[in-house]
Parts: sequence; C-alpha cells; structure tokens
Amino acid sequence: MSHERSQEHFKELTAGFLAGKISRRHFIGQAVKLGISAAVLSRIISFRAYAAEGNLLDSSPDFPNESPITKERVAFLKTKPYKGQTINIMVLKATVGDGLKHWVPFWEEQTGGKVNVAEVPIDTLHQQIFSDLQTTHRYDAYMTGAWFYGDFFVPKQPYIIEIAPFLKDPKLPYWDPNEWIPAMKTLYTWENKVYGVLFDGDCQILYYRRDIFDKPENQQKFKDKMGYDFPNPPKTMKEMHDVAAFYTGWDWNGDGQNDWGISLHAKVNEQGFFHFLTLAAPYVCSPNNKYFWFNP
Repeated sequence: MSHERSQEHFKELTAGFLAGKISRRHFIGQAVKLGISAAVLSRIISFRAYAAEGNLLDSSPDFPNESPITKERVAFLKTKPYKGQTINIMVLKATVGDGLKHWVPFWEEQTGGKVNVAEVPIDTLHQQIFSDLQTTHRYDAYMTGAWFYGDFFVPKQPYIIEIAPFLKDPKLPYWDPNEWIPAMKTLYTWENKVYGVLFDGDCQILYYRRDIFDKPENQQKFKDKMGYDFPNPPKTMKEMHDVAAFYTGWDWNGDGQNDWGISLHAKVNEQGFFHFLTLAAPYVCSPNNKYFWFNP
C-alpha cells in the first residue's frame, strides 16, 4: 500500500472510530498494521473518551490553533480573559525557543494578554533560571532543560508547581500527560506529581552503514582483531566502541584516505554535552559520583 493510500485509510479508520462506527480493538489492530505509532493512537483514543462526555471539540473556527478544544475554553477565550495582563517567559536562544516565539502573537490575539520573551544561551540557562528563582523573580515560566529538574526540588517546597490543577480546568488547554511515552513521563514526575509540560523531546539515535557492516571481509577482519563475531549492529557500549575503533585509521571506503569509525555532535556547550553524558554514564554512574548520580 502506498504512503498516500495508507494516510487515506488511516483517516477513514479514525473518522469511523471517532464516530463510534468501529470498535476500539478493530481500530487499534488496523492502525498498527499501517505503522501508526502508539503515541498517536493514545491521543486519538483519549480524545474519543473525552469527547464522549460532550464537551470536547475537534476544533473551533474561532480558535483554529488549538485542537482538540473544550467548549468551556471556546467560551472562555471569547472573553479575552487575560486582557491587561503580561507574563514573562525565559526561553532557550535556539530554534526550540523560536518555536515558542512563533506562537506568541496567536496566544496574545486569542487571550488579550501580552507575552515578553527573553532569550538565553544554553551555556548560561541554568545559572539564569536559578538566579531568578532565588532572587529577582522576574519570570513566570521557563523553557528549562530536563537535566536541571533535580535542582527544582532541592527546597522542601519545590521552585515549580505541578500541572494537575491546570489539567482539571476545562477552560484551559486540553492535554493528556498519559500521551507521553513512560520514560518521558517519569522524568517529569516527582513524588507522584507531574511538573512541567514537554515542549521539545529529543532522543539519541545510532545510525550505521549497512553497506560496510554487511561486508563479509569486514566482519572477518573484525573477528580476527577483536576476538568475537562482528556485532551487526552493536547493542552495547563496548560493542559500539569496538566497532568504532575497528573502522578508525584505514581506508574502508576506497577513497584513498584513512577513515573514522564514528561521528558525533561534539561542539562544546551544544549537543556534545548530551553525547558526553551518554557515552560516559555506563562507566561512571555510581553513588560516589555526585555529577552523575541523583538519588533523593
């Protein structure tokens, strides 16, 4: 089935499911066959359950930038509820911060409120957030890093507030935290309460070249050098290190120059920080290393 046909079929399935014409089991089974992710299915299923209560709309012509949206929120926004109010937000000076800035004028138009956005580079983001929390109190919200989260809960009363009260209010944007993958939700949970809203969720992916991994001669050379069968693909840090070491220092692509076995984002104060954590963690995470170990 072509990609276009798959999309059309999924639209038909979704329409039938939301209209109550097909069962939940049939919908999930057919959607999985089309390769639809669990996250997408979870959102659609939770939407149908909420919509069954009669107050959730797929969209509103008056406020097209929110979907789904509750009837209570539609009525609430028509009153321009935040007219005359200003909120200050600190964001990361990067493309992810640009994403938030893009939506500011839409929010201001919908609510009547005003948003001031301050951009901060990643290398000083932690310092500026916690300096503001402890002294100046200029900002109402922060675009923070998930790896800062432990510091928000150092005082007995956390610096930030849980989001449950907001989620229970039908006048506020509809969102279901159960749509998160479990690992993400755990990261944002403290003492069984959820704090913060995911804005930019990243993952690290290891890409590898089948054209060189699948060559029998390379696999044999690896075994002769490393003493075990070529891991295709590597599944442990040791295997990845061995494969990278094996392909480093010789011309495996035939261009007349010696090559490298791995390429990483390694810019200081940028993505290199995250790769450093990933590569170092299996070797240094322990209760004795306060820089990697957080155990409240």
